[in-house]
Amino acid sequence: MDYITVAQLRSRLKTDLDDGALSDIIAEESALITVTLSAEPADPMVEELPGGGTAIWLTYRPSVVQEVRDVVSDTVIDPATYLVRGRALVMPQMVISDLDFEIRSATWPERVRVTYSIAGLADILAILRGVCLDLCRLAITDMGAEQSERLGDYQHDSKDVQAERKKVLARLNRIKGLRPVMAG
Repeated sequence: MDYITVAQLRSRLKTDLDDGALSDIIAEESALITVTLSAEPADPMVEELPGGGTAIWLTYRPSVVQEVRDVVSDTVIDPATYLVRGRALVMPQMVISDLDFEIRSATWPERVRVTYSIAGLADILAILRGVCLDLCRLAITDMGAEQSERLGDYQHDSKDVQAERKKVLARLNRIKGLRPVMAG
């Protein structure tokens, strides 16, 4: 998925590059964004994830989880058996045996497929468009093919393109956050 169009890029940046070259730059930078996020946003979002632990981390925060399916047995997991905590689906502690009242954490099946709606999808796409525009601008600047920018009163003069790219890509953390390391 390309997060911006050639027309959107041309409206922000004046360059002599043809539409084909700009389209290639947009495709490359969009692919980088998708790889950085680990999944392209969609509605509904469908992710197949490894289980085995007490928590599953989704790429995006869900507004609604439509279905969680055990991929191996092809059965739907009852929503009453897990909790949604931000981007995590968590198996709470459960009583395993009524005879000795042993309490331990339940674990997810080996592979699960989660179908959900992304919370704030429009806001996420707006951030992705902004990041893509900035990455394309940096790529064109690095090529030396930029003539001038029209961004209101904003003037940009980049000395270190790679450092700027890292700063731009860091804005994606607002979307995906950081996955904590949990013993499971």
